[in-house]
Amino acid sequence: MSPIIWIGASLFGVLIAATDPVSVLAAFKEMKVQPRLGLLVESESLLNDGAAAVGFAILIAVAAGALRLTK
Repeated sequence: MSPIIWIGASLFGVLIAATDPVSVLAAFKEMKVQPRLGLLVESESLLNDGAAAVGFAILIAVAAGALRLTK
């Protein structure tokens, strides 16, 4: 497969990788779970968002030609 296809597929993957914990946190409120569990879910979501932002920035640089994946 050509590098263009891989970069496009990778960009799409990075964009949809970030999760949104809103529905999980709403369910936690209804079930009256411990606040610590909600904090863990929110923290994990922030980590995922950060990793997705870094991955997106790297892939954009690769697509723009600023970085090379091969020698």
